Amino acid sequence: MEVEDDIDEDYYCSDGEDNSNSDDSAIVEEQEIEELDDNEVVHPFDVGLSVGVNEEDEEDNEQSLKMYKNGRMYTPARWGQIVLNPWIMFMSKGEFLSVLSDYYVQEGFSVIVLKSDKRRYTAECSEKLCTWKLHSSCLPDSITWAIKTLTGNHKECFNLKRNPMVTVPWMAKKIETELRAHPEMPVKSMADLLMKGYDIDVCLRTIYKVRIDVVEVVYEGFEESYNSLAAYGEVIKQTNPGSWALITWHNPQTGQTGGPWVFERFCGKENTESWSYFFRKLRLGFQSVGCSNWDWTFISDKMKGVEMALEKEFPQCTKRICAQHLYSNFKLKWGGPAFHDLFWRTANATSTHAFHKAIEEINKLSRPASDYLLSVEEQ
Repeated sequence: MEVEDDIDEDYYCSDGEDNSNSDDSAIVEEQEIEELDDNEVVHPFDVGLSVGVNEEDEEDNEQSLKMYKNGRMYTPARWGQIVLNPWIMFMSKGEFLSVLSDYYVQEGFSVIVLKSDKRRYTAECSEKLCTWKLHSSCLPDSITWAIKTLTGNHKECFNLKRNPMVTVPWMAKKIETELRAHPEMPVKSMADLLMKGYDIDVCLRTIYKVRIDVVEVVYEGFEESYNSLAAYGEVIKQTNPGSWALITWHNPQTGQTGGPWVFERFCGKENTESWSYFFRKLRLGFQSVGCSNWDWTFISDKMKGVEMALEKEFPQCTKRICAQHLYSNFKLKWGGPAFHDLFWRTANATSTHAFHKAIEEINKLSRPASDYLLSVEEQ
């Protein structure tokens, strides 16, 4: 057999059984590489191994030589189960990271990434007592990635229901097909779907973000939809007699109306001027349909300028604060499950007695926390 055939065999990527445990095969490969003399053909990868590399690179590249023959390309196991072992190769870094994210969720554990660059990726289990660790790197072709070492076993650090490795983009990718088929799918159904398919528990507020991401992909953003908004307003008035619609747009380049329409008043800066404009037009709209009742209730997240604008345009209105936004500020100082449960017990109280009982419980834990909630003028 010619030398050139031998070298091609060294770089052959097997799709068959995993021979990584064969020590004799590894010894034979090293001997074949060492026996090449100056007159023999050198594979292009060999040239790259000897130029401008440090000791760590040389160690990785020596292992890569074995991997091209003994390794195997990644294929999902039966029923989509992911099984990772040393010597498994991936077509690209993107495929490797995608499979790895699915594996973290499947096994229910989180990791700390120790190194991640264009050529290496190293991660270990986030639990201090766990010994699980993975190291992978790019092979000499600068495209293929492979798992070099995978050590340790999980003991009590798996099956996380609230896994920090579960991100909004990851969930959006997994649920996109179902949401395309059922655009009106309720958020609760989306959460149940993720629990059933991936055994993960996700709060509904995060699911709303997932829906926004998927809708952005499915409908290619909202910018194009704004071009049809004026026509939509006319359709509302034509098909629903007595309805009132006000559409305001402004072109910042020309200072004139027309496309492309940018809704500065509604999507621009949140200040007293913009909110006063909105509430004034809303008040005029009420008047145009003969509405004389001004005791409306407005719920906001205390956005800039809202309260001053309401005082000017709707002085008799009742103001409420969104409990979710109030809690987002509250938990910055008083976090944890105890404060979480007591806050929502307070927010959901249906009587004065129940409200004050919940406030008393919060006061036992922290006087400043209860004072903070009581300082909110209208809840």
